[in-house]
Amino acid sequence: MALNPSDKKSAGLLAGVEPGDVMQKGIDIYAPDLTIEDLWGSASPPTGAALLDRVLLFYGDGTRNVPWFFEAPDGQQRRCIERSPLSRELQEATVLAYRDRIVKESISQVAAGRWAGTWNHRAEAVYRAAQEFASHENVALVLKRGLVHVKFAHWRIPSKVWQRFIVTHNSFHQGSGQNFQEYLEDALNCESEWERHVSKTGMHSSNPKYRQTYRDFQRCVLTLCLLQGLFFRDWDPYRKALSLAHMLQNRYQIWLECKSFWNKHVDYISNETTMEPLAVINAMHSLALLLVGNLSKFYEGPIIGIFLKHALRHCVPKATNNSSGERLPGWNFKSAEHDASKMNLLNLPMSDSAVVKKLTVAPTRDAGKGSGHEGENGGQGVQAAPFASSSTSLKKRAIPPKIEEELRKLGIDPGILGKGYDCGDNDEMKTKKAKTEHDQVDESMLDDEGAAGQQGSRDVVV
Repeated sequence: MALNPSDKKSAGLLAGVEPGDVMQKGIDIYAPDLTIEDLWGSASPPTGAALLDRVLLFYGDGTRNVPWFFEAPDGQQRRCIERSPLSRELQEATVLAYRDRIVKESISQVAAGRWAGTWNHRAEAVYRAAQEFASHENVALVLKRGLVHVKFAHWRIPSKVWQRFIVTHNSFHQGSGQNFQEYLEDALNCESEWERHVSKTGMHSSNPKYRQTYRDFQRCVLTLCLLQGLFFRDWDPYRKALSLAHMLQNRYQIWLECKSFWNKHVDYISNETTMEPLAVINAMHSLALLLVGNLSKFYEGPIIGIFLKHALRHCVPKATNNSSGERLPGWNFKSAEHDASKMNLLNLPMSDSAVVKKLTVAPTRDAGKGSGHEGENGGQGVQAAPFASSSTSLKKRAIPPKIEEELRKLGIDPGILGKGYDCGDNDEMKTKKAKTEHDQVDESMLDDEGAAGQQGSRDVVV
C-alpha cells in the first residue's frame, strides 16, 4: 500500500527504500538542507550505531588507504588530511595527549579510526608528532603506514546529516567526546531555531500566547534531542545552559575568550570519568549568578565580564602539559552543591587582605637603594598603591593593576573607574543601580519560560 504525502513526510523520504532504489524512485538524497528527520522520519529516527551504519549505507563512497603526506608540484611535502569545517574546534590539551601517546605507543594509536571525518584531534596529533619528533622510530612507523581502509562518505552529503554523524560518533567517547562546550553551543542553537520560527510566523513578544508557544517549541526541541540520544534530556539542564551561554555571549561578550581558554587549557582526556558536562555547567551557572548578583552593585558590565571570565576558570580541570608558562588556577569548584561554601568566599571583603595588598603594589624608582639590592630598611623597593581602608571597604572598590590591563585591551580608560564607585544613596548611584537591574538577565523568566522574555527586546537573527 502506497503512503500518502503526510505519512511519507512523517516516515521520512527513505522509509522502506533500499540504497539501490534511490535513483529509480527519484529521491534526491543530496539536497543541501536535508536532515536525519527528513530522511528517516521524526517519529523514530535512527540513533547511535544504527545511525552511523544507515548514513554510510546510503552515503558511503567506498574505502581507501590514505597517506599522511603527498608531494606537491613544488617538491614540498603537504598534509593529505585537513580539518573539516563541520568539526569542532581543536582542544589543545587533547591534541598534545594524543601526540604523546603516538610517540609512546606508535601504530596502536592510529589504528582505531575507520571513518573519514572523525579524525579531528588524532590527525592533528600525528602532524604535531611528525613536526616535533620526526626522527623517533614510533612516529616513523605511523607516518610510513598511513591510514588503512578508511571509509569515505560522498562529498555531497548534506551538512546537517554529516554533522549529526560526527556528533553521534563523538557520543561514544567520554571526555573528549561530548563536553560542556557542546552543551552550551547546542543551547544557543536551540534558541536560534526559535528565532527562525518567530521570523517565519511573525510572532511578537506582545502576543499573549508568546510564552506558552516558546515553552512548547523548546520542549519539542528537547524531545527531539531525547529521541536522538544527544545532549539535553530535561528542561532544567537546558535552562541553566542557555542562561549561562546568554551571559557569556550577549551580556558580557566574553564567549570567544572563554572558548579560547577552554580549548587551550582544559584537560578532557585524563578527567574523562570525573568531568561530567552538566555538572560543570551547573557549577559555572551557580558561580556566575553569585558574582553577577554582587558585582553589579559596584561595577559596570565590562569589569564584571573580566571578573567572570577569570572566575569560571576555577570550574574546569587544566592540563598538566601546559607549555605556555601561564599560571592557571586549580579545579576548585567541581560541584555547585558541594562547593557552595567555597564559592561564597568570593563575596568576602578583600580590601585589607595581604594578598590583595601584594597584588596592588607597584615598583618604585628607588628600588635597589639601601641594603644590598633591596630598598631602604631592607625593603623590596615597592610602594603600596592606594587601596580602600577597612572602614570604606564597602564604599570603594579599587581596580587592581591586572584588571586595569584588561580594561585597556577593551579600550576603556581605567582612570574613570580607578577610584571605585560610591555606594551611598546618591542620585548617580541610584541611576547606575536602576540601569544595572534593567540590564540583568531575568532568571525568573528562565525558570518559567526559558529565555522567552529576552526575545521582545532583541532583533530576530535569521
